[in-house]
Amino acid sequence: MAEAQQQRRQGSQDANGSGSKVAPAIVSRVHARVGLLGNPSDGFYGKTLSLSLANFYAEVTLAPRPPGSGIEFLPHPQHDRTQYSGLSDLAARVESEGYYGGVRLLMVSE
Repeated sequence: MAEAQQQRRQGSQDANGSGSKVAPAIVSRVHARVGLLGNPSDGFYGKTLSLSLANFYAEVTLAPRPPGSGIEFLPHPQHDRTQYSGLSDLAARVESEGYYGGVRLLMVSE
């Protein structure tokens, strides 16, 4: 899997193998921020003291797709599960963790 991700980042051949290059994927990462003091909208006129945590982050990868193939969201396999063994499995997950993650609104609408 890491090899496929690396290939997407560097650019790869198109789907029919014609050798034409596909644009490389765009990968962006933002680290978690811990606010220690202040709030941008409070009485301190937006002054804050915070720090970033290097080992906690969100990452987004935008990879090119063939024209007309639409948009696909690939949620995190562990933290944003989309498949459950049954309704009781889904209910147990929601009861223990709530509607958190990238697909929480989709889960509510089902």
